[in-house]
Amino acid sequence: DTKIRRHIWHYASAPGIIEKMADLFFAATKWNRRTVQARELDDQTEGPISGLDGEWLSVGIPALLAAEKHGLNELAEKLWAWVFKEVEREARIFARSLAGDDHVRTMKLSAILCHNAGDIDQGIDSFAAPPHWHARFKDIIHLAKAPEQEDPRFAGIFKQASLIYKHCMSREYHRNYPLREINLLRSHEDFALPLSPFLDDWGSMLANHDSLSLEQKTEILGGLIHACDVVDNQDAYYRAISGFLRHSPHSDIIHHLPVNVAQRLQEKKMREQIDLEPEAFAEIKTKQLLKVVPELNPDSVQYYLRDE
Repeated sequence: DTKIRRHIWHYASAPGIIEKMADLFFAATKWNRRTVQARELDDQTEGPISGLDGEWLSVGIPALLAAEKHGLNELAEKLWAWVFKEVEREARIFARSLAGDDHVRTMKLSAILCHNAGDIDQGIDSFAAPPHWHARFKDIIHLAKAPEQEDPRFAGIFKQASLIYKHCMSREYHRNYPLREINLLRSHEDFALPLSPFLDDWGSMLANHDSLSLEQKTEILGGLIHACDVVDNQDAYYRAISGFLRHSPHSDIIHHLPVNVAQRLQEKKMREQIDLEPEAFAEIKTKQLLKVVPELNPDSVQYYLRDE
């Protein structure tokens, strides 16, 4: 990330090269991301949104600073307009979700917005900005920091996203290092990890994928069980195991696991987690959300005062 955010733009010394790099940047933001990642949601009005939008933001900011440094003021303004427009777009998407009743979607979006806000901060920190840019950056910096404090920027949308993320989603967004040990998960584009922790369908897909043999599916299941031991206080891997076992076409797959791994499936904590139906899990998460944002809860006074 540092090489993209800082080094490439910091060491570019010819205005013509910077202009060509910027052309590539704008073209790349339109590439199809579905072939490389699955943590994406669609908006009928605004188009797809994902963490990769944050990566582009973190590249666009040092790009505009490099353009200004070399006197390409028109290009710098164009890049700034793109950055601010993207932040506004993400705020609109989240605002529409808050106004709806798909609370799982709202929680997923909170994770995307907070990830992208963090990438904005890293983009700003990657380059020594001239003083007059600090006045602009104050509108987009630290959007996901200190969620309990008032923040009127973008009508408080990022503050709401940050609150929801902190209380409902943050523990799921570790680095997923134990999944990297399951090499089979890199063998097919279908296996890209969706937005955590709602991985029941992903687990079911793995259990039924035609490209995998029983031996390979057993290896993946064992890897997911091991991942629960490596990362404590998470739900996503349990949800993947739950979906995997609930819909596996191999009723005896547990018997193909090593004995010590199969025994893990009988432990109390594991059973409590994987026996939970996906609808029940979504209801638990939704209750967390409604507690954090009572304006979304029809049982609260705040719900009826939210448009006042």
